[in-house]
Amino acid sequence: MYTANICLATFFQGRTNVIELFNVEKIFGAVRAVDKINFRIERSEVFGLLGKNGAGKTTSIKMLTLQLKPTAGEIFFEGCNRD
Repeated sequence: MYTANICLATFFQGRTNVIELFNVEKIFGAVRAVDKINFRIERSEVFGLLGKNGAGKTTSIKMLTLQLKPTAGEIFFEGCNRD
């Protein structure tokens, strides 16, 4: 696990997108667990990840919760890059 830089300035800008993912990938050796996902979650929005077993749902959640670092792409919380 690793820590993210803190970006407090955007918490006060009234942003509507709380979470944004752009071309996020996670590769484990020869296995591509997550392949360039893109989505935005707006404030007060209810969001769900659906898919078959092995589709990358758990890996995506682990990247969102800072348990895994993406191989490629960017994840933003309140406009701040999570890296």
